[in-house]
Amino acid sequence: MEKANTILPTLEGLKLYINEKHVPWYKKNFREKYGAYNDYNQTKMVALDYSEDLFVPVPNMPHNCYKMWLTAPGNIELYTLDASEMLGIYFERELESLIAASWWKEGSGAYMTGFPYKTLDDLVKSKGEHQYIFTNDARTLLASDATTADGNENFSFKTTENAAATVLANITEARPGMVYRIYCGSMTNATKVNKSGNFSEITADWTPGAVGDYLFVTQQMEVDSNTNQLKPTGKWLEVARKVTA
Repeated sequence: MEKANTILPTLEGLKLYINEKHVPWYKKNFREKYGAYNDYNQTKMVALDYSEDLFVPVPNMPHNCYKMWLTAPGNIELYTLDASEMLGIYFERELESLIAASWWKEGSGAYMTGFPYKTLDDLVKSKGEHQYIFTNDARTLLASDATTADGNENFSFKTTENAAATVLANITEARPGMVYRIYCGSMTNATKVNKSGNFSEITADWTPGAVGDYLFVTQQMEVDSNTNQLKPTGKWLEVARKVTA
């Protein structure tokens, strides 16, 4: 937010959208830092130099999603195929089992994103002066030489410079159904993922060729013969990848 404040003439009228699940963390950390200040009111979600109206908690974001964005209210619109389609519940009975389910589509878009530039370099040179949406890099930076990522910490990770050749062997504490993302953040002994062990089901070894290359994976599931419920196999399936030649 401070960086956007140095770019824009004013933040008046803009809103900072943050994960609703992180609001208690925000309040706790703010109390620890500013609790001794006389102009601090712990019943309000307020940063000393900003109005509480600037912050908008966003519901239903994953607990470990740290994405936030600053834009004009109403600039982001949520889409559905049909109004209230998620409430169109149907029931199906199979002996003693009763299934209740509904199907819907959803998405989001922005009315204004900013001035269109031909290249990323042109955008960087503009310093965001003509942009309408500002957001953070919500990826968790992996430690140097890390061979695992903590899936409870985040679902998006960026590798760093390593002291020696490094292979990511697993993503621990992962949530079923979540797509986990590994981005290359440094080409110095760049972290790679081999088609072996927990990643034996991906299409091939992932060896990044440039910063920004990525590998997206999700957990492989199987039916538990005892509970008839889906459970992780411990293997990862590939969703998408980018490798610069």
